[in-house]
Amino acid sequence: MLITETHVPDAALPVAALKAHLRMGTGFGDDTLQDAVLGSFLRAAMAAIEAGTGKVLLEREFTLAVSSLRNASALSLTVAPVTVIADVQLIMRSGIETTVHSSVYWLERDAQTPRLRAAAACLPGPARGGELLRVVKDGVILREETLSAPTFSYGFAAQTADGAVAPFVVEVAQISATYGAGLFASTVIT
Repeated sequence: MLITETHVPDAALPVAALKAHLRMGTGFGDDTLQDAVLGSFLRAAMAAIEAGTGKVLLEREFTLAVSSLRNASALSLTVAPVTVIADVQLIMRSGIETTVHSSVYWLERDAQTPRLRAAAACLPGPARGGELLRVVKDGVILREETLSAPTFSYGFAAQTADGAVAPFVVEVAQISATYGAGLFASTVIT
């Protein structure tokens, strides 16, 4: 998903050039009366042109969010031209953000399809694998944790804090980086 982070300021819009092109009258006391309307027409025209061509007409900042990579060695960017990559963030399903060092990637400047390229064999991606564990009592999830190792200790203090009084259910699902949690296997703790 492409998100525009900065917008084109009104002063950067060529309103005067559009007025001249339309041969609008000048010298009246209300010469700037239509400036807001003309500015909105210019913004609408820019949006239509940029959507149709994939070319950014006036420089501004964007954020591109992708959930997976089709090609591990490069990510094709959805707009052109791209002059700089400010930073790359990996955001895990848990919400933890990690900044990727700029030595790991480089920008391939291309007028049609710029790409974020890997400096080595492949771009970094979210950690793969792991398990999602849930403690459930009467259909209510009391605890949910993402495990990086196939072990979990659920001591008396944690059970008391969660209100997990036997019997309760422990569910475990394998996590796929592409599809998320799979089917849960469960066991009843009595």
